[in-house]
Amino acid sequence: MAESQYFSLTYTVLSFYNSNMIIDVFLGLLVGISAFTDLRYGKVYNWITFPGMVLGIGLNSISYGLPGLRNSLIGLLTGGLFLILGFAWGGIGGGDIKLLAAIGSLKGYSFVLWGGMYGIILCGLMALITMVRQKVLIQSIKRIFYTLFSLLIPKLKVVPLGKKDSVPLPFGFFIAVGMIFHWVELTFKIKWV
Repeated sequence: MAESQYFSLTYTVLSFYNSNMIIDVFLGLLVGISAFTDLRYGKVYNWITFPGMVLGIGLNSISYGLPGLRNSLIGLLTGGLFLILGFAWGGIGGGDIKLLAAIGSLKGYSFVLWGGMYGIILCGLMALITMVRQKVLIQSIKRIFYTLFSLLIPKLKVVPLGKKDSVPLPFGFFIAVGMIFHWVELTFKIKWV
């Protein structure tokens, strides 16, 4: 089969099935499986994130051509770099970063930024509730401010949070909930303001 016939056939098949719907199905599978594994095993696995990245790039390239490829790659980079400081400081795992990159490759940079913000807000609220229940809120706030001041004042030594001081939360689950929330917001055209 000639290359032009292959792309024509692929484009016809994807157009017939509405490529946005196919991407949304893969998004649902990606965030659903990731949320489950993060809740159950405390990990977001490479076997789900890497295929998500490849599918995002492939589906967007086939469906929308070079603009789709560009948007997918920008989304992948945006998702991958979105919380890189949290990863560098040890508060976020590598699987969470790869999950955001996969979501960005599927849906683009705007989607991953908004959905990621919703996930951060939800996770932050849960962290506050958990810290209040464990009676470590004041201690945690002091450590956060000390860490921020140590960035501004070079002579202060940064004291990393120990495992006993941190509140472990399944951030991949909150990313998934944030993405679903944003997907519903876009799909049903919900305006908050």
